[in-house]
Amino acid sequence: MTAIVTRIATMFNGNLVGTDELGNKYYCDRRSRKAPGSAIKQRRWVLYSGQADPSRIAPEWHAWLHHVVEAAPDPSSLVKHSWQKPHQPNMTVTVHAYTPSDTTANAAKPDTYRPWSPDN
Repeated sequence: MTAIVTRIATMFNGNLVGTDELGNKYYCDRRSRKAPGSAIKQRRWVLYSGQADPSRIAPEWHAWLHHVVEAAPDPSSLVKHSWQKPHQPNMTVTVHAYTPSDTTANAAKPDTYRPWSPDN
């Protein structure tokens, strides 16, 4: 229900600013204009291309959403360095989450987990 209301409100009040490589669409309120020197900020939001997961927002769009930068990122002007990895969503609570080998989550394998005892 909320998603339908958000999409309808976006149709009437939103101005499409851009789309990222994951297909997320970024909007700002077309009615609110920030006056010079004003503390009032323009409302900005994102419509996710799939499941609503904030970790799927790329850093450059995160900065724009939170008013760290005023201008929306331009994909053609983004400089990707050789040491930068592609953005990955948060894998916590998924089957792909990292689990160290010496945790109780791996206790089903008795040869990989030994609880600490003062005699060791």
